[in-house]
Amino acid sequence: MEQWIKTIQILLGTGLVGVFGAWINSDIQQREIAIKEMDQLGQYVELVTNEEVGRRLKFSEFFMSLTQSEEARKGWERYHSLVQQEYDKEEAKKKALALEKDKRDKELALLSKQAADDAKRIAQLKKRLETATSSQKSSIISEIDLKQAKATETATKLASKEESLATIQQQIVKSENKLSFIPQKIESTAVQIGWVFLGTYNGKSWDSTYFDIEDTTKPESLDGKKITVSAKALNVRSAKPNALGKMGTIEFTLSGGDRVKILEVDEWFSSGYIWARVELLDSLPVGS
Repeated sequence: MEQWIKTIQILLGTGLVGVFGAWINSDIQQREIAIKEMDQLGQYVELVTNEEVGRRLKFSEFFMSLTQSEEARKGWERYHSLVQQEYDKEEAKKKALALEKDKRDKELALLSKQAADDAKRIAQLKKRLETATSSQKSSIISEIDLKQAKATETATKLASKEESLATIQQQIVKSENKLSFIPQKIESTAVQIGWVFLGTYNGKSWDSTYFDIEDTTKPESLDGKKITVSAKALNVRSAKPNALGKMGTIEFTLSGGDRVKILEVDEWFSSGYIWARVELLDSLPVGS
């Protein structure tokens, strides 16, 4: 009987040692796997800290499913959860910006229509002035002055709305870049050309301009010249406004410091609103 008890004790002891030894070996192996994975991840530090949350989200999903270490997998799950929250927040921001852009677009359309009406009325009054009698000229000139003052006010509002819309457009592009899963190209060889609002010219000097243009520079003398954007942001459109004041679609956005070459200059319906067809030469990164 005593011999059986000793035999059982030996077997139990050996079994426990085996189980304990296997557990230790498994733990050591898990730690070794985790250490190797951490060493390999060193080359991906830039991705983990990248501003583009969309890339970080995909990166965390990839390693969360790939890792062999249970401890590392839990860490990746926690990281993925945090990045997902950041992604959702950025996506909500982008949607809010899109709604604000739609609102500004509608406001800009109303102002453009008002500017078109003002320009037409001023042109009609100037034509009437050519055949008016002496007694009629005084009242016509007064009305022209009032309409031009109103047109100048409208132009200021229009430019302000256009600049704020351009800023929102830049923010949308920046948000889209952050949400993208695909790395953004830094450089582009494509030629970027479109129509941009230069400012208002009264026949003698610029009342307002959004480029580094001298006050007394005549618009027609700008053809072929290279100028720098002085405004915070400006939209470049597919076409200048039509007779109803409807503007072309936004092709791209200029930032302060960007340089363009003027290909064509046009005064919009003798209104003093000067538009130009330009080619982008040098551009600063969005948000810089």
